[in-house]
Amino acid sequence: MQIIKTIAVFVVAGIAVCATAQLHAGPLTGAFLINDGATAGERVPLEIAAGDNGDHAVLLRNSANESRFTARYRSDGSLIGNGLGSIGTSGDAIAVDRVGNTAVVGLITGTPGLYARVYNRSGALITPQFRVDSGATGTLGYLVVAMNGDGLIAVTWSNYVASNSTKYVHYRMFNPNGTARTGVLTVASLVQNQLMEANGIAIDRLGNASVAYIQRNFSTPIGINVWMRRFNSVGTAIGSTVRVNDVADQALFPHIATNPDGNLVVSWSQYTSGANSRVIMAQRYNASGTRIGANVVVSNTSGNGQYNDVGMMDDGSFTVGWDNDNRQSVPTSVPGAFARQYRNDGTAVAPEFRVSQDGIAAFYSQLAMDLAGKYTVVWRQYDGVAAKWSVYARRYVMDTLPPVTVLQNNVAVTSLSSAAGSSQFFKIAIPLGTPSFTVTMTGAGDADMLIRYAALPSFTAYDIFPAINGSNESVQVNNPPDGEFYIEVNGYQAYSNVSLLVSY
Repeated sequence: MQIIKTIAVFVVAGIAVCATAQLHAGPLTGAFLINDGATAGERVPLEIAAGDNGDHAVLLRNSANESRFTARYRSDGSLIGNGLGSIGTSGDAIAVDRVGNTAVVGLITGTPGLYARVYNRSGALITPQFRVDSGATGTLGYLVVAMNGDGLIAVTWSNYVASNSTKYVHYRMFNPNGTARTGVLTVASLVQNQLMEANGIAIDRLGNASVAYIQRNFSTPIGINVWMRRFNSVGTAIGSTVRVNDVADQALFPHIATNPDGNLVVSWSQYTSGANSRVIMAQRYNASGTRIGANVVVSNTSGNGQYNDVGMMDDGSFTVGWDNDNRQSVPTSVPGAFARQYRNDGTAVAPEFRVSQDGIAAFYSQLAMDLAGKYTVVWRQYDGVAAKWSVYARRYVMDTLPPVTVLQNNVAVTSLSSAAGSSQFFKIAIPLGTPSFTVTMTGAGDADMLIRYAALPSFTAYDIFPAINGSNESVQVNNPPDGEFYIEVNGYQAYSNVSLLVSY
């Protein structure tokens, strides 16, 4: 067998707790409280983001004093730090990279411009505040931020300039230290004070960024369309703008997700005038930006709202989430957060399902997914007894995942056997501060061992691949980050009586 390569370069960050059970697809938790609004003011979830290391970060706003907080969770769902971390009174969007650094972008009351800053995984400021819009005039809003695994920061926003009655959608990219990689780029512009809003952005491992926005279509009375435009890592446009929705109707609030390879999915809420209802839609694109198939109807259930979101895992499988409030048609119905999962070929895994708690009203749901297929949905929920709004969340894992066996430190799994071309998956959680760990495989036949941090490995995506003849392989990983490492035992040829041991 040809040795391909071995890569083991990691950065220490955070802490993880070992799981003890087989990982199954579906719900990982029940609904859990993020913030209960113990002090004055409503709690509003502004955004949730997931990083390539499996971290999930929620950005919250207190409506009483405009203070912002973040709640951060490891890939195993455990809380990072002591709970909510205060980040001042500025911040409207958040994104996470592969080591858990978070970029926060927002407007500052009374100060012109759009600003960003970067925090490390512990909540310490590592990139001081820098201006995003480069001194542009006009009214700024509808801002969104994305980060890739390497920490590149992509920001899009809307800008209305009264002097020429023009609305713009702008875009700009930054290095992790806040230095600009591009100037302020115009994604699209529209003369007259008409609807044009930036709503979604995603960035792949190469730094290609895709912006989703809405624009009024003057050829129809109520036509509002979703558009997308792509840029490379130095700001050169990749092709022209493309319309995402097939039917020119009221398409609103598009969101966009990508995987490291650049495959894309856009979701949005579309008002269908003939049926007087909203439909949740989605559209897929490949890494070249070529459209795959027609628009997909995710949900046409009565009561669907405008708010929707989408997340994609490493293999291109994705989940769409949205709000539903059908009380106008059925007064006894309870508003809630819903979701639906899709395979990487665009086929639905199962019907839509309710994410929020039965019998309790939930609104303003948002969703983020990491590369391993774990996703978190957050929403607002009203506590009638206490007369206050709280923020809740629930964690899931994609039903498209193969079985993954959870390993324990110094406990071998034995008697593994399988055919050529087969795959068996395992994972282990490495605690914070672990100086090194060793993965050892022994047995008969010829099995390959592939290791990847925070996502399932494959022959096209891995961190470590010894590629040694036979089934006897051992690697040591020095200075690993905390979190979950996934191991694939692949049958280069048939193998038998193989054991796998992780020690740290």
